Amino acid sequence: MNHGERYPKSMLLWQRAQRSIPGGVNSNVRLYGDPCPLTFTRAEGSHIWDVDGNEYLDFVMGMGPHILGHTPIDIEFAFEKAEEAIATL
Repeated sequence: MNHGERYPKSMLLWQRAQRSIPGGVNSNVRLYGDPCPLTFTRAEGSHIWDVDGNEYLDFVMGMGPHILGHTPIDIEFAFEKAEEAIATL
């Protein structure tokens, strides 16, 4: 399988982004993706998925801020409870 077959949506989104953002990305870290910078649609725990449906293990985890993983359920639950408490004020 060649890159065009594995990443067609990421390739199209990158080409589109290059028309309005220098290099097509908002971070110099993402600039050097091979074959193109990938576009991710969701993340859970240590896994992330790109727009083409490919799944990856995220070893970078936001350079540290995602130490609990992406969308940790305990944190999500705490936010929901806080929102409920605020709504009743």
